[in-house]
Amino acid sequence: MAHPASNVEKMHNGVPLTDEDRWPRLGAIAAWIDETCGSGGHSVVACSALKRRYRDVLVGDRADVRLVYLKGDEALIARRLATRHEHFMPRSLLHSQFDALDILRDYRRPR
Repeated sequence: MAHPASNVEKMHNGVPLTDEDRWPRLGAIAAWIDETCGSGGHSVVACSALKRRYRDVLVGDRADVRLVYLKGDEALIARRLATRHEHFMPRSLLHSQFDALDILRDYRRPR
């Protein structure tokens, strides 16, 4: 599920996304998960889901959804970003991503 063009443009221009920018995509990913699971399918979705409330949208009451947290410090991720070519998110946004991050700890499904 790609970012909408407006989000890609913002990030390309070095402007961090807001919650309001992210909600439609998160809702679309959650709907896609429901559709895929509803048809008996299985999948893996890659999404930063930086904040707990974003993960709550993706997990919801879906008992078969699991989260995998890939942990890396800012220096490691900066090195990896430096090797990405022709990607819309510039390295200048990395710090804002870490500022927004709610580290995943003992995730419990929302009630």
